[in-house]
Amino acid sequence: MQSILLKLQEVAAARLRRRREFARIPVLTRKNGELSARVKEAVALGGLCVIIMPPRPRKADVAQPTPVITRLDICIRVVESAFHSHEADALSVAELVSRSLHGWQPVMPGITMPLTLDSDSAWAMDEEPDRKGRYTIEVRFTGSASL
Repeated sequence: MQSILLKLQEVAAARLRRRREFARIPVLTRKNGELSARVKEAVALGGLCVIIMPPRPRKADVAQPTPVITRLDICIRVVESAFHSHEADALSVAELVSRSLHGWQPVMPGITMPLTLDSDSAWAMDEEPDRKGRYTIEVRFTGSASL
């Protein structure tokens, strides 16, 4: 049995990969142990990639007989190299991610409301590149689920 949260991560990645605008942009999902090498390869080859982080339960309704997550957060990172060029830029890709996932409700058991941009912190952006010369924009969404 696959976790509802990991399934949500995979379905969100599949939704982005199906869009024509993401045809030349690698869309990765974070899995334990392998992400660093995949990001390095994707950024080296194309200068840009999208990483879907695992959803995180933030609030639960403890009065329910089954786990009900009233707020889950999912972060999508757009990583751009300061040293490699790409036909798109991180800001444009972050806008595409926002438009593609805001208001979308995956058709899968357990997801109880559409994803929406986080009203408190929709985006977070690096001011300076990291030590590997990469800039990151985090696009943050919220949703809910019944586990």
